[in-house]
Amino acid sequence: MTSTQPQAVKEITISKDKTITFILTINQNVSKTEYQKIIKDAAKHVEIKGFRKGKAPLDLAEKELSPNKIYEQVIQNVLPKKYEQVIKDNKLNPIIRPQIILKNPPLSLDKDWQFEITVCQKPELKLTPYQTELKALNKQEYTDTQDQNRNILDLIIKKAKVTIPKILLETQIRDRVTQLIDSASQAGMTLKQFLDSKDTTIEKYQQSLSENFTREWIISLSLDKIAEDKKINIDPQEIQKNLDPNDQTEYQYNLSHYILKQQKTLDYLRQIK
Repeated sequence: MTSTQPQAVKEITISKDKTITFILTINQNVSKTEYQKIIKDAAKHVEIKGFRKGKAPLDLAEKELSPNKIYEQVIQNVLPKKYEQVIKDNKLNPIIRPQIILKNPPLSLDKDWQFEITVCQKPELKLTPYQTELKALNKQEYTDTQDQNRNILDLIIKKAKVTIPKILLETQIRDRVTQLIDSASQAGMTLKQFLDSKDTTIEKYQQSLSENFTREWIISLSLDKIAEDKKINIDPQEIQKNLDPNDQTEYQYNLSHYILKQQKTLDYLRQIK
């Protein structure tokens, strides 16, 4: 797939696991123009001896400012708009925030800036035939529905053919570790101290997260696939009934829809005999 704006983005690569990579370029003229806009705005707040506040010449005001901070602001002002345009123009559906790497450091107004963008779309999953084994599972005696659900999900995972994008797992692991660092800090501990108290290491913890997240994604994708194939849908009124009257955000609506659909799909699978 190739963008319609080659001066802004190089060829978009989509791998089999739905990882997407492309190079976004901020043209030298664009960065210079934005740089000057930022300096003019910042100069209004600069105080230099011998001049009233905001009245110093731009060249003097610029010397009081950090070039790196201005470069950062240029990127923040320009790159997100370019990224969103590429996503829209190429009809991409990323499910994580982009990973951004500067490909030609250091930043300078004397050249174009090139950024490698990596995201991913929802991976595609295929299920090999599972009905015969599922019927055998469902004929067993269960004292707990949760036990039956676990057996069904273990079978579905075994029958699933999918590769979870590495960047997707890395993003989730990084976010979870960040949350853990914050929690440990609030408890007056370092991350290492917290992990030591659990008799584990950061490497073991990250490996455990990777395995758990992989399992969760395979289950979610599998149930979505079955629900789509069997046309399992959720009535909007049913979703509404499950929402907290004081918390009816779009996020809560989508979360309720997701949970109800997963439950309904599991109900369908338990009835196959």
